[in-house]
Amino acid sequence: MAPRFAAAFVTLIAVTGSAWGEPDDAKIKRAVKDGQAFLRACYKPGGFGPGGPGPGGLARMIPGVVASGTGGTGCGPAALAGLALLCSGTPHNDEALVNIVRACREAAFSTTSTYELSLLIMLFDRLGHKADTPMIQFLTLRLMSGQSRDGSWSYSCTGLLLDPVQERQLRAALAAESRLTTPDRQRGSSPPKEKGKPREDLDDSPKPKTDPKKDKETPPAPPEEPKEPKDDRRTEKRPRLHPGLEGIAAQATRGAGFGNDSGDHSNTQFATVGLWCGRRHGVDVTASLDAIDKHYRGIQGADGGWMYSNASGLSASSPAMTCAGLMGLAIGFGAKNLKEGADREPRLEDPEALNRDKQVVAGLKYVGDFIAAAGAQRAPAVPGGPAFQTNELSNNLYFMWSLERVGMVYGLTTIGNLDWYDWGSHILVRTQQRNGSWKSDGFHSGSDDNATAFALLFLCRADLTEDLSSKLGSKVKDPGTSRLATGDLSKLLGTAAKPSTGTTKSEAETKVAKLVDALIVAGPGDREVMLAKYRDEKGGEYTDALALAAAKLKGDRQTEARDALVQRLGRMTVNTLIEYMKDRDRELRRAAVLAAASKGKDRLHEFAQALIARTADEDTNVSQAARMSLKKLTDQDFGPDSGDSASDRAKAMLAWRKWWDGQK
Repeated sequence: MAPRFAAAFVTLIAVTGSAWGEPDDAKIKRAVKDGQAFLRACYKPGGFGPGGPGPGGLARMIPGVVASGTGGTGCGPAALAGLALLCSGTPHNDEALVNIVRACREAAFSTTSTYELSLLIMLFDRLGHKADTPMIQFLTLRLMSGQSRDGSWSYSCTGLLLDPVQERQLRAALAAESRLTTPDRQRGSSPPKEKGKPREDLDDSPKPKTDPKKDKETPPAPPEEPKEPKDDRRTEKRPRLHPGLEGIAAQATRGAGFGNDSGDHSNTQFATVGLWCGRRHGVDVTASLDAIDKHYRGIQGADGGWMYSNASGLSASSPAMTCAGLMGLAIGFGAKNLKEGADREPRLEDPEALNRDKQVVAGLKYVGDFIAAAGAQRAPAVPGGPAFQTNELSNNLYFMWSLERVGMVYGLTTIGNLDWYDWGSHILVRTQQRNGSWKSDGFHSGSDDNATAFALLFLCRADLTEDLSSKLGSKVKDPGTSRLATGDLSKLLGTAAKPSTGTTKSEAETKVAKLVDALIVAGPGDREVMLAKYRDEKGGEYTDALALAAAKLKGDRQTEARDALVQRLGRMTVNTLIEYMKDRDRELRRAAVLAAASKGKDRLHEFAQALIARTADEDTNVSQAARMSLKKLTDQDFGPDSGDSASDRAKAMLAWRKWWDGQK
């Protein structure tokens, strides 16, 4: 349906030995400090939690980071907030950050969400806690298992699922080397002044016995001056894969995607950065990153941009997804060309190659068109700085984070001949709310705490791929704008794929919205006629309208709209149904798995894997619909039951998969 961008989250800075380099501008420093305070208020013990303060609270979550099951959030929003706090200089012992890290460590083993897996890898990598290495390795392997056949990712990574015995054994093996308590103190910080008693929760090894006589005879040595910690990633040999993971590592790559033909570029951009971080922790991700590079090179649009996905129905490119594509090409290049020298210092072979890469140049020009047009819009004079005007582009904080990510990895001061950071930072400082947060646009970020994290990451010029960007330096040049650029931001946005929450709607989106509104307000007699029309008429707008209406309606009217959608999809090809089973919209996924049952038992082999995958869907309505269709087509029933947890649904999916493999 029309609004098919998944929300996405964050890449972060690589803090080496020194502390975070704060911006020079006092207003930016103050904005960062106030943003930190807002996130700490949300995530400290007893705080507001995901969704922030106000009506809705936990219900206002980012698409794709909602926990499997009903009524709660996954660890994605918390991990996002933790990353933003870390890269903006929050001490590791801050109560909110400690609270976030503890919760994320507890949840890490059970999550299969692409977004959450990626964010957890980034969070643990950024913490720099050596004992987290085995967990990072496991999360990276699970993330790899979700890669689709075309090199992209969808919402779930279910190729590396464990039965209860395996899970207990592996958890115990990894926990033996992980301290699942508070994180280490921040790099470069001084040890606590107070003596206190030993922290046995951090170190349960036997304490050496003291000799009182010796203590009296020999005065204690003066305390050493705290030394700047070394950056393990530069000075130490890359860790080896944990022995407990060697037996399951092959499962992560044995069948890319496990039945998924394609995903979307929002999920894929998180997986891309997550794998780059996992690469530093002893996991061989070369093949996966190579597949990402091939994917983006094979799907770039004629305009130089990238769309959300092939199956999304949004054929147009968009600025945010083009940033995702550019990030994929940069990391793909780094994976092939960043080599360790004899002194273990990574060296980049031919760092100017990207500057000659026509696809990179085309992508940068596409983004440059939008930045140049946005920067040309000026508001009434503002004391103390450029009067850049806020607009649909700058209000989309997900895009702002994506822009920052591209600017940093390529080492670009300007994009579209405009200083992108100067433009964005002045706007963000002006649009910060009194409580320190930034306002969500209702779709891209989902809640004010997520929007605040995006803004902090932009203002801090995050760079999770510092080991690559530091080598590229200023080798890549800003190619400016396209010769075909109109310079009119409204016109540019009108041709770009985007969700319907924007101020500028395409003709197709407007038509869908009108169809939805008409169905919602229709009386009983008119509604029956309209449902028949929406069910039978040609055109994707009727499919989208039924799905949107079904999500808004209640009771019998919702049931009628859902039935019409299932009947409409029942006339579609198997391949089309499989694509709808992976759609971001839960109503379309539900309808597709129910419509599959109409294809009959003789065609089950064509869509069985896709249907089985939906039994572990994050939405229980979809997972139950998949169970019903499979039960009808196979005369078997392996669950899941209504109300089952995410792990129980995953186990049910494994049972279905095991049974189906035995039928071949």
